[in-house]
Amino acid sequence: QNPMYTTRKKGAPRIPSVIVRFYSRPQDALVSLLSGRCDVLAPGVVGPDAYPFLETGERQGIVQVKVVNGPAWEHLDFNTWPGEDRPPFFADSRVRQAIALALDREAIARRVTHNLSRAMTSWLPPDHWAYQPLPPLAANAHDVTRARALLDEVGWRDEDGDGVREAHGVKGTFWDGTEWAIEDGTPFQVTLVIPTGNALHEDTARAVSKALQDVGVQVTVETHPPETLFGNTGLLRQRRFDMALFAWLPGLDVNGRYLWVGNDICRRANGSLYAAQAGRACEPGDETLYKSQIPSEANEWQGGNFAGWANPKASLAVYQATLYLRPQERASYYLVHQDLFGRDLPVLPLYLYPQITAWRQGLKGVEPGRHTPLTWNAATWSW
Repeated sequence: QNPMYTTRKKGAPRIPSVIVRFYSRPQDALVSLLSGRCDVLAPGVVGPDAYPFLETGERQGIVQVKVVNGPAWEHLDFNTWPGEDRPPFFADSRVRQAIALALDREAIARRVTHNLSRAMTSWLPPDHWAYQPLPPLAANAHDVTRARALLDEVGWRDEDGDGVREAHGVKGTFWDGTEWAIEDGTPFQVTLVIPTGNALHEDTARAVSKALQDVGVQVTVETHPPETLFGNTGLLRQRRFDMALFAWLPGLDVNGRYLWVGNDICRRANGSLYAAQAGRACEPGDETLYKSQIPSEANEWQGGNFAGWANPKASLAVYQATLYLRPQERASYYLVHQDLFGRDLPVLPLYLYPQITAWRQGLKGVEPGRHTPLTWNAATWSW
C-alpha cells in the first residue's frame, strides 16, 4: 500500500496489499478459490467448462460470479485467395455462404459456452455504436437445405454417393481477376486449423466438423502451436490453410484496418481517395496512404487479413471509418463495410468470449468490465 495514496471519497485503501498467484492449470486456480486459498479468480483464468462449478459455489454462498462477454470473439476464417499449392475451396462467396447456412451458430455458441454467449450477427459486438445485424448471420439463418442447394449450384455435388461432394465444373476468379478452377473429381476435403491448448477452440471445431459433414464437406481438424499458425512463416500469414478457427482481441477502438483492408488505399492529387485493385499498387503519381493488410512477401508477411479478402469498396469504407473521431461521422462507413462483409463473408463470426470473474463471498467492490483490468478499482475493495 502506498501511504501517500488516498481517494477523495474513500480515503486510504482498505486492503493493504494484493498478492497475485499464478497457477499452471486452470483447475488448480478454481480449487484454490472454492477452498478459500485465494479470494479472486481473474477473468480469463478459467473457461466456460468451469462455470457449473462456480455456479454451484454461488448457490452455496461461497463465491460471487460475474460473466462479461467480449471483447475477444471466436471466428472461422476462410482462405479466399490461397496460393497455387492448394485448391481454392472457399474462393467463391456462395460456398462461404453455404457454410454459414450449414452451421447452427446459435446452438454451437450456447453449447460450447454453457449458455454464456450467443451467436454474433456482425463482426462488431451488438452494443457497439456502429453495429448492424447482418441477414446472413441472423440467429434463424441456419438452413441446411439452402446450404446444400448453394453447393450444388457452384458445382460441388456428391455424384459417387460416398457422402463427400466432388468438384464438377467449379471455377471462378480471384479478387485480382485471375481465373481459377478446381479439377473435376476433387473431393471437398478440407483442413480446419486451430491453436493448441484451448478447450473452446477444440469444442467449436468438433461442432463445425460435424455440421459440415452433414452437407457433404469433410473436415479434418489440425491443432498447431500458436507460433506455427501466427508467425511470419506460419500457416495463416502465408495462407497455407483452408479454414482457421481462432479468436481476435480488439482494442477499445475496434478500428478494423488491420483485419479488413485488403487493397492499397490511395489519394489522388485532388484529395479524393480510392482503393487500388487487388494485388496492385496505386496509380503512378498518386499517394499511398495505407498498404494492404493481406500478409505477403512484399510486406514481409505483416497484417491480419488472413482470409485474403480484397474487396476495394470494403477496404476503402473501413479505412475511411478510421479517419474521424466522432462516432456519428464514422458510423456510416462502418455500416457500408458491414453490408459488404455480409455479402462476401470472408470470415464467419461465431460468438463473443465469455470472461468469467469470481470472488469470495464477503469481498466488496469488485467490478469486472469488458475492457478494464480487474484491479482498476482495487483501492475501494473491502471485506
